[in-house]
Amino acid sequence: MPVQKLKRRQIIGFFIAILVASFFLNSPLTFVAVFIGVLAICCPAEALGTLATYAFLLNQHKIALKLCNLGLKLDREDPYCLTTKSAALINLKQFQEAEDMAVLAVPSNLHEPVQNLWAALYSQGRSEEALKYANRLIEMKPKLWAGYYARALSCTHLALNKYHDQILEDEKKVRELAPNSDRSYCLQSVVNLNLSKIDESIENGHRAIKKNPKFEDYKILLANAYLHKYDLDKCTEILESMSKKKKLDLFSIHLRALIFLAQDMPQAALRDLESLEQEHMKHPSMAYSSGIALNMMNELQAAYELGQFLTEEFRESSLGYILKGHIYQKSHEYEKSMEVYEEVISLNRFQSSSFWGLALAQYHLGMHEEAKTNCEKALSLNKYDHIAARVKSLCFTEMNQLEEAAKWMDYADEIYCNDGFSWYSNGILANAKNEPERALDQFSQAISLNPFESDSYRERAKLRASMNHTKEADEDRKKEFAIEEKIKAEKQKFA
Repeated sequence: MPVQKLKRRQIIGFFIAILVASFFLNSPLTFVAVFIGVLAICCPAEALGTLATYAFLLNQHKIALKLCNLGLKLDREDPYCLTTKSAALINLKQFQEAEDMAVLAVPSNLHEPVQNLWAALYSQGRSEEALKYANRLIEMKPKLWAGYYARALSCTHLALNKYHDQILEDEKKVRELAPNSDRSYCLQSVVNLNLSKIDESIENGHRAIKKNPKFEDYKILLANAYLHKYDLDKCTEILESMSKKKKLDLFSIHLRALIFLAQDMPQAALRDLESLEQEHMKHPSMAYSSGIALNMMNELQAAYELGQFLTEEFRESSLGYILKGHIYQKSHEYEKSMEVYEEVISLNRFQSSSFWGLALAQYHLGMHEEAKTNCEKALSLNKYDHIAARVKSLCFTEMNQLEEAAKWMDYADEIYCNDGFSWYSNGILANAKNEPERALDQFSQAISLNPFESDSYRERAKLRASMNHTKEADEDRKKEFAIEEKIKAEKQKFA
């Protein structure tokens, strides 16, 4: 576009924006809508595009969208209307349509449509495709922080072993080009979280929010960091503060589902996830969480189908492999589970859950020394990973080193103890210490929190039988058998 035309557009847009801003401040929004209707008749598409940009900058995304639609009726190829419309749609969480608009605007050779296209793809979890546009953005604007920010975020969701050095270089570049900015702190928080540096992630999350307290996505990021610390009270507090201001969006709903999963409430988690639009369920994180919930409920075939979807569609992501690892654990195929977790670690050696997943499979195969070693690796990554500490305790219990077992169980309990596995593992230790009444209570607590696991029924049945509670022991064995038959039938569907 010629410089003269660009200046004219900016001048027209500037004066119109001043007028509309005054209406925003002093008049009802209905009057603004009337003014916009008159403006659409009197002004060209590019002026409406500029006006939409100002509305967007004022966080009036729905009004910006209406202005863009008016402008596109006058000129359906106007790059400024297309670009601002895609940006507004991204903020309204309508990512597929945002992608479509950005694709139409990309041939204009402006860098903003490329940035919007990256954001739309990234927000849909399509990080491999998004990476291409992050690289293109860097080629177009090598001195702009946005491209490096986009590339680093994209890479954090791919094979972290492969992109680790690139992520750190880009994160450093963003700090240099946008020092002390909310985006810089956000990126640092994301990188910290993906490298299992939980405390640093929380610290940078708070910094990002302090710089830009109105941007809700930073609060979701912060809550997610607290979730990795198993501070569910803090997660819930952040979520509730967001819900008081406006209706929860898809990422907030997903966060709530993750909190439910941490509390062994897969049905509640699944209800939340199923309330999302179908296109959002294609996001790898949403699909993974749905798969975890289904697996917890012993719906193994449906979970496996999601695992297949993830490994086929998102080849450089570890999520599909992790989900399959959980499924093989549930179906007692521990050798397969080990193979899958080894594949996960080859993609991403920075996730503690991959190491304790491998350790749990080894524990069930009697490989206690190897399991302990992998638990130690998990805890070296994330000292808040209570599951790794519990698996380590179980290994010591099997090796009859009960003092060490108790030490690691206490360590885990201080972090978090409100799920079925926590009570089950405490029950195993109490039983080994010849505390049958305590063990019985803990297995019962495990069952009340997670009635889908056969292990707790089996162990409680043994204890009840030893106490001559024959009827109750028989009831537990029936429930254990029913669960195992369900797992066996589900396994045959995808074996």
